Amino acid sequence: MDVVTITIEVEDGLAAVVDVAAPPGLTVRVKLRDYDTDGSDPDDLDTDDNGRPCFESIMEYFGLPERPGFI
Repeated sequence: MDVVTITIEVEDGLAAVVDVAAPPGLTVRVKLRDYDTDGSDPDDLDTDDNGRPCFESIMEYFGLPERPGFI
């Protein structure tokens, strides 16, 4: 099964959701990365593709989001 991946990055409290279009039947995977990590235990953090510390949450949807935009 093909997967469409959307990465959402949060900086300074603002999360931007990328608009996505995909054929019916594809799974949509959303990665939420929060870079506001001040005071966090480094062992609790993930890293992005560039090695930058962040919190990462991954959610899967089996249909397209109804209202892509801002959270």
